[in-house]
Amino acid sequence: TSKSVFGEYNLILSIIGLMSIVSIPGLNLALLQSVGRGFDSSLRRAAQQRWLWSLAGVPLFLIMAIYYQKQGSDVLPAVLVVSAGFFPWLQATQTINSFFLAKKRFGVSAVFTSWSSITTLALVSAAILFSGKLIWILVGYFLGLVVPATAGLVYAIKKLARSSSGEDKKLLSYGYFLTGVQILPTVASQLANILLAKFLGVEALAVFSVVGKFPGIVQTNFDVLFKPVTAKLAGQSKQEHVRVIKAHLMKFLIMGGVMFGGLWLMLPSLIGWFYGPTYSQAIGYSRLYAVFVLFLPLTWLLGD
Repeated sequence: TSKSVFGEYNLILSIIGLMSIVSIPGLNLALLQSVGRGFDSSLRRAAQQRWLWSLAGVPLFLIMAIYYQKQGSDVLPAVLVVSAGFFPWLQATQTINSFFLAKKRFGVSAVFTSWSSITTLALVSAAILFSGKLIWILVGYFLGLVVPATAGLVYAIKKLARSSSGEDKKLLSYGYFLTGVQILPTVASQLANILLAKFLGVEALAVFSVVGKFPGIVQTNFDVLFKPVTAKLAGQSKQEHVRVIKAHLMKFLIMGGVMFGGLWLMLPSLIGWFYGPTYSQAIGYSRLYAVFVLFLPLTWLLGD
């Protein structure tokens, strides 16, 4: 696809990321803790609350569609309308991974995550090959996320969640608190992309997105590997957390160094292979951006 289509694609994802604040994303982490303490019924409540709160984002998408129409865009208004339809389902179904991890059903989580990744890859690739239009690329992306996650949510509620687990009175309040903590970094990161596209154009956003792509992939995959540790830490006391940090601090620093070194060496080949020579200017910036990978394992440990 062209730089303009790739830039518009990332612009839409940034708008969705910014709008996600209204869906109370802090409920995902609150759910992890709640189910870890035995409140399986929190899954249904968290999914319902995220879906209901997400409805507040629908008119915001429509307002932005009108704005981009007045700006003369012939692509973004229709894409934003479609995004508005998928938005509540995208947000509500994100709760499922927190439930699987809290239940320590890592194999089940891996199955649904793999299903989602393969489906998304297949649908997005088909849209690029047979259409090349942004709206179909994003429809493929949305379906690849929503369909497997919805199946996982239904499976978890019917097969794994204990109906007699009681109600966690602190779930919603803790979810609201965690959402408040996330507002500033979420707005800063997503709004930066939107403003970049506004003032420098979507092609500049395309290059910037490539800069962070492979460091982001490393972060995502490390997140998957680290989730069992997250689930284990959720049930420990503060004293046990301190003991874990002291015992494994150096290991996590070495792990970060290895990931950074490998990424630094491979970035020119990766960007050249997947994006072509038109994105060669992103290599140097991507190497600089990859410095955060050095501290990724340690920050995940301290964060959890």
